[in-house]
Amino acid sequence: MKKTILTFTIYITTFTLTFAQETGCFSGNCINGEGTFFYTNGDKYEGNWKDGKRYGEGTFYTKSGRKIVGYWKDDNSNGFTTIYKSDGSKIYEGNIKDGKKMAKELFIQKAEGKLLVTGKTMK
Repeated sequence: MKKTILTFTIYITTFTLTFAQETGCFSGNCINGEGTFFYTNGDKYEGNWKDGKRYGEGTFYTKSGRKIVGYWKDDNSNGFTTIYKSDGSKIYEGNIKDGKKMAKELFIQKAEGKLLVTGKTMK
């Protein structure tokens, strides 16, 4: 009897966590201030807002696990930005203007226990 009740409780908890995530401004001020916003596609932004748009310092998390840390202007990455893969490895570090990479890219990969770093100028 105890096993059946435990299984049922876990099912209800999983269902609640999977389907109860709110969308929109979750906390803070997502118009003019600092807040956390959940998008309907599963992405999330934590940071500063101006006129209802991402503006200033903030971190954008994609549903697939990527993390974009940097500065924002009018909902686009704008300024020094670092992009991480879902495993936490850095795949880009540099300036972005209006959502486009502008400077040197920094790729860091692990190969046979060693770190390989390569740069590339974007045009």
